[in-house]
Amino acid sequence: MLGKCPKCGEDARGDQCDACGKVLEPEILENPICSVCGNTPIFKESKHLYIAISKLEKNFQSLLIHILIGEKMQLTFQIGILKRVFRIEQ
Repeated sequence: MLGKCPKCGEDARGDQCDACGKVLEPEILENPICSVCGNTPIFKESKHLYIAISKLEKNFQSLLIHILIGEKMQLTFQIGILKRVFRIEQ
């Protein structure tokens, strides 16, 4: 999002003004426009959901180990088949 900085009046992006260094919220830009399509933006409220990954760490580690062991077993199986097909000594 682009617009004019409310502090100094220079061109600014939606997060900061490079001219004066002020940190901005997109809603306070003057004459805001979308940097992609050039249209006037419509501000809407939204709900943000966050996942506490630290609370899922043990489950995630267990899942990752399970996946890796499964991949190793699958790879070992595939190598065994290839050795038989091409008659490679083990």
